[in-house]
Amino acid sequence: MSDTLLKRVTSIYTDKSINGWVRGIAWIGTAAVLYIIGNAIVKNINAAKSAADQAARQAQLDGEIASKMNGTGTDASGNAVPAQNPSYADSQYAAFADAIQNALSGCDFTPSATLLGILSDSGTAVYNVIQNINNDVDFLKLEKAYGLRTISKSWYCGYLSDITNADMETALTRVLDSQEISYLNNYMAGKGISYKF
Repeated sequence: MSDTLLKRVTSIYTDKSINGWVRGIAWIGTAAVLYIIGNAIVKNINAAKSAADQAARQAQLDGEIASKMNGTGTDASGNAVPAQNPSYADSQYAAFADAIQNALSGCDFTPSATLLGILSDSGTAVYNVIQNINNDVDFLKLEKAYGLRTISKSWYCGYLSDITNADMETALTRVLDSQEISYLNNYMAGKGISYKF
């Protein structure tokens, strides 16, 4: 019985007595439905993976923040690092993260000349945030507040699509040029911050 039902359902694809246009539309419609369903499944799988990765990253950041605040961390040479305290409330780090996201969104056609200390408009906005970061705990709290975000881009900016599910480092390295990233990293290193973009 199920074999007969299967033949009836699939006959639209194979029965030569049915108009070729109707069979063609059936094939195209089926392909479209399968694409939509497959695309939705892939998006759900990727979203679940991103959520799991983000939760693991947030837990790692919490551990690093606690270690730095308790003074149990070590620097690159293995020397003990004294305890550090955050400079701001968590809401301020969220505001800094929003400012970085806004700076990276949209188009920025301004040039940068980092040898002269000139950054693009996006780079300048990020630099203005980084100036407020005083220690490793501040940097980690900023990174935690940033989490995963979408940077809105348009085709006329030279991007094929938005930058989705990007952490702060990924977003910065995708939008700013390598010289601006190096400039920001050197600035943070000069303040004694051991992390880099």
